[in-house]
Amino acid sequence: MPAFALIVHGYSEDSLGAYARFPDALAEAVPDVQRIVLAAFNSLDDGVTIDDLAIAFEKRMSALENSKPWNTADAVFICHSTGALVARRWLLNRLGSGLPIPSHLITMAGAWHGSSLAQIGRTPLNYAKQYLSQHHTVGARVLQDLDYGSDFLLRLNKEWLSKRYGDGAGASADAQMAGLFQFTMGGDSLGNDNSVRLLWQSSERGSDNTVRLSGANCNYTYLIADAGTGKMSALPSAPQPHLIIPGYSHYGPDTGILAANVPTGDASAPAPPVAAIKEALAVHDEASYSAIIDAWSSRNALWIGSHQDDANATIVFNVRDSGGASIGDCYIGILDAHEPGLNVQLPTSNQDALVKALLAVTPSLQEQQPIHNNVELGSYSFYVNVPQFNSINVHLVTVEAQNDGSTVTYGPLNYTVDHATVEHLVFPNQFTYVDLVLPRNADESFALYGTSPIDPAAIWPPFSKLGRIS
Repeated sequence: MPAFALIVHGYSEDSLGAYARFPDALAEAVPDVQRIVLAAFNSLDDGVTIDDLAIAFEKRMSALENSKPWNTADAVFICHSTGALVARRWLLNRLGSGLPIPSHLITMAGAWHGSSLAQIGRTPLNYAKQYLSQHHTVGARVLQDLDYGSDFLLRLNKEWLSKRYGDGAGASADAQMAGLFQFTMGGDSLGNDNSVRLLWQSSERGSDNTVRLSGANCNYTYLIADAGTGKMSALPSAPQPHLIIPGYSHYGPDTGILAANVPTGDASAPAPPVAAIKEALAVHDEASYSAIIDAWSSRNALWIGSHQDDANATIVFNVRDSGGASIGDCYIGILDAHEPGLNVQLPTSNQDALVKALLAVTPSLQEQQPIHNNVELGSYSFYVNVPQFNSINVHLVTVEAQNDGSTVTYGPLNYTVDHATVEHLVFPNQFTYVDLVLPRNADESFALYGTSPIDPAAIWPPFSKLGRIS
């Protein structure tokens, strides 16, 4: 059991009151923890990024490690919401430095993969709200990092898997990272504040009003699509402990996963989130870690069995060209590959089959999908209901893009995901990242000619055929 604890709050907090009675509840339930330290960071400055916060975090941690009593290697970091991203970025930054990392990482409704609220947080409406709250800024760069498919989230989540499990291409896992006991949990309630139901971003099925269950989950898939073979391969991963905690929302004094935890006077019967933390802190070796993975998975399976409409997953497509540039004008279609007569190579000759194949998947798509990241223009995300989505045995993902000019074109990509031979594209309450590279075809931008005959009056485009060698 770790002897020390550091608690990290989330986005937009400006007071230690954000922790409410949670530190007291933790101390009561886990008396073996000798010292609890509370983090405080300013996420509302428009110029600060999560990378900045992680760097500043390191300086404060260095000072803490010189104080007594404190031992990072014997500590648990407990993070809420955006605090999970700050702590994870800090942890990855530490690898290879010879400095210790915590033994346990626990995130409560952690925004592992972002939030649907990130885009509206940068709107004039939120600026006005923050102004009335005496904050003149909204933390625009932090919100940009929190948007689905942001450059920050793509880098962080790809690096996290690579450091924890190796990259599948020869690079091995980092020894410190491989030994980390990580745990995630998230609530399934919108809470009792009816105002969250005014916006679809804060009232999605399968969310806690701010973060989707899939977005709070440390289990996720990162796929790399091969344009040459039309196949997708996944970065290495393994099951990790994640727990759905019914009845808890992202925030709120009565249902908030952090604020609703109060001391009960009975250390053996804490509130469910603290009880889950107590279980996690009892993990001390691979056997106990495997046991909690199995136990929490079984509890989640029971929840999914009675919450089919909330068992949703998020797919983020990150589309770039072969030069590495994001593609912002892109069509991504997810179809039923078994639709009779379907041929995506000849879309004009089988329109009826194409429409039917698209409509077969449409019922599984949640409202307002897809979401296009308005900064990382090559990122497109879909939120799908898993039971409905996986009722189709073979999916076809087709991608087409337009270029600003007429000379350079992109070849269309088509990927078949057959559930009989490969894993599903999505899993309940999990994220799937798909890196796609569209080849650029610039053949018509260049030509070679002999010196005779030539037509000096001909201008391009198009290139004259007279005297053309290639």
